[in-house]
Amino acid sequence: MKIVLALLGAVLFGLPAALLGRGVAEAGQPDPDPAATVAVLYPGQAIAVEKDPFRADQAAWLRFMMDRRDGAPMAAPSPNAPLDTTTARARVEAEGWQTSDGPPDTYAFSATRGEVRLDVYSDFTTVHKQAAWWVIALTIVAGLAGAVLGAWLTLSARRLARHKTPRSRTVIRETAVVGVALLVPLLVQTALNLFGVVDLTLPYSAQLLVELARWPAVLGILLLAATLLTLRVADVKTPASRA
Repeated sequence: MKIVLALLGAVLFGLPAALLGRGVAEAGQPDPDPAATVAVLYPGQAIAVEKDPFRADQAAWLRFMMDRRDGAPMAAPSPNAPLDTTTARARVEAEGWQTSDGPPDTYAFSATRGEVRLDVYSDFTTVHKQAAWWVIALTIVAGLAGAVLGAWLTLSARRLARHKTPRSRTVIRETAVVGVALLVPLLVQTALNLFGVVDLTLPYSAQLLVELARWPAVLGILLLAATLLTLRVADVKTPASRA
């Protein structure tokens, strides 16, 4: 049981810590210049760039709760004209880019080189920043640190609970179980974000579930906070103990 609780605490703290660490590290990684990057696709043409074409017109708190992040910059020739994607793919491959086919009914192909990935459509190209090696390293370090902290906190809470009355321990255990269950969707969302699965084409129903994952976590966090408060409350004296 002790090992199970330690692993549970490691997961509860490790995954969010890794995601937070990656977010901070990626913010420090320089963004590629969209116009200069896509010049290989549109040689000799003027490039128009829209830095955040898919930004949701919503309040910041709602964007956070729905897990909607800023979109990748979108670049296209100005004036816009359809791109011969077959010729463009051959051109970028000659420049040393690694290419792969896009999902059906989306972009024609993607091209990756270094810390940049291009998703090439017939009429525009989105520019994505790939994580540098040091971003990945910091993500791993943050995740391990969070896991160690989570395991320690969980085992510390277990030691505190052992000094409570049987009735208090039951309340603590049941509240914690419900709180963790409500956090499971958020943990799944975190894992999908860490491994880039969210960037893949998912059915709309799956995308909606991923977006809504943070809502039950709010109640789960409150319930887990309640268990910590309960651990700090003095044991309720039984009639026998008063005698």
